[in-house]
Amino acid sequence: MNTKRLPGRILYYDILNICACFCVVALHCNGIVHSYSEGSAWKQALVVEVACYWAVPVFLMLSGATLIEYRCKYDTKTYIRKRIDRAVFPWLVWSGISLVWKTAVSHQISMESWSLANLISMLLNSKIETKYWFFPSLFAVYMGIPFLAPFAQDKKNKKLLWYMALLAFITYSVMPVLCKAMGISWPSALGFPMASGVFLFPVLGYLLATNEISSGVRHASYVLAAASMLLRYFVTLVLSVQDGSTNKTLFGYIQFHSVFLACAVFLFFKHRDWESLLRKVKISERAIARISSCSLGIYLIHAFVMYYEKQLMDVWETGWKWRILGPFLTWAVSLCIVFCTKKIPGIRKLFP
Repeated sequence: MNTKRLPGRILYYDILNICACFCVVALHCNGIVHSYSEGSAWKQALVVEVACYWAVPVFLMLSGATLIEYRCKYDTKTYIRKRIDRAVFPWLVWSGISLVWKTAVSHQISMESWSLANLISMLLNSKIETKYWFFPSLFAVYMGIPFLAPFAQDKKNKKLLWYMALLAFITYSVMPVLCKAMGISWPSALGFPMASGVFLFPVLGYLLATNEISSGVRHASYVLAAASMLLRYFVTLVLSVQDGSTNKTLFGYIQFHSVFLACAVFLFFKHRDWESLLRKVKISERAIARISSCSLGIYLIHAFVMYYEKQLMDVWETGWKWRILGPFLTWAVSLCIVFCTKKIPGIRKLFP
C-alpha cells in the first residue's frame, strides 16, 4: 500500500487526525451524557459517546506513530523545542485567553484569589478550561517518547515495545476493570512501570503503523471493537437507569474497551485506499493536509465557538439539532477561523 504523498506526510494519518478532531467536537456537543436523565436524548448522547470515544486515544497513537522515530530527523534538543512550540506555547496562551474571557466576558469563572499559586493550580488541573485536560496527558507522552526512541532504531528491540504494550494493557486496561467488577481492590503499584497508563497508546500507535498486521488480526480487532461498544453502551445504560445518574464504570480511556476500539479504528484507516476515494470526490491530498494542520487549533477554540453558537441560536444542549448538527457547525466554523488566522503574520503561532 502506497501511503506516502506530500513530503513528510502520510495520508491516512491526516484523515484520521481530521476525523478524530471532529469526534472530539461531537463528544463535547453531546456532553449531556454526563448528566443522566430519562428519555431518548440521553440515550442518543450515549450512542455518540460510545461511537466517538476512540478520538482521544487515537490522537495519542498518532503522536507515537509520528514521533517515536524523531531521531531519524533531528536531535532531542530540537524535538523538545518543537514540542514546546507545537503544544506547550498554545496551551499556555489559550489558557490565559480563556481565563480572561471567562472572568470578564462570559462570567463562567469567579476568581477568589489571583495568587500565582492559585493560577498555576488552575492551569495544571484544567480548571480554567476543562476541555484542555488532554494537554497534561499529551505532555507526559512527549516527555516519555525520548526514552522509547532507541527501541525504534533497532528492529530487534521492537519486540520489547510489544512486551511493554502487552503488560501495560493487562495491568492498566484489563485488571483494574476486572477486579472492580469482582469487588477486588487492584493495587496501582502493580501497574507496568511506564510514564503512565495512557502511554500505552503512543506505543500501540507506533507498532501498528510500522508493522504489517494480518487481515485475520485486523478483522478480529473489528469484532472486538464492535463487542466493546455494545458492552459499554448497554452496561452504562442499565447501570445508569438503576443508579438514577450516569454510571461511569466504563468511562476510562485506558480501559480495555477503549483500547480495542482505538486499535480497530487505527487499523481500519490504515488499510483503506484513501487515494482512490479522494480522486473520486475530487479533493486534493494537499487540501487534506491543510485541514489536518488545523486540528489542534480547532481543539483550542471550539469551546468558544460552541458558547457563541448556543447564544446566537438559542439552542438547548438536549435538543437533537444541537447534538446532531452542532458538531458539524462547530467544527466547520472553528476550521474557518483557524484556517484564516494561520495566514495572518504575527498571530499565526496561536494555531501551530
